[in-house]
Amino acid sequence: MGAATMKGIIKRRHNHETSQYCSTSVKTNLEGTAGVLKIEIELDKNRGLDTTKKEELLVKTSENLEGLYEDLGEKIADASNQLENANEVDGKDKTSDKEKEDKNSESN
Repeated sequence: MGAATMKGIIKRRHNHETSQYCSTSVKTNLEGTAGVLKIEIELDKNRGLDTTKKEELLVKTSENLEGLYEDLGEKIADASNQLENANEVDGKDKTSDKEKEDKNSESN
């Protein structure tokens, strides 16, 4: 495995770990907020209180969760592309090394 492939793997792993940690933390927070808002809205409706602001906040929270999922998908795709590019570069390096060896063996 070439140096470019190793760098790609390391970068991909780092991106994956970072995005997984951040996404888990943010996702947990947003899901918790959404859950609390749903319960508060239900309780407030049963009490006859206005729930408009909490419903708006719930919509924003849900949109943020959707955005988080989209962002994660993009990060995973980016990491995958980086690895593919590293594999391509590594493959080209191996080809050029082989060509050099072939030329050296022909000249000897």
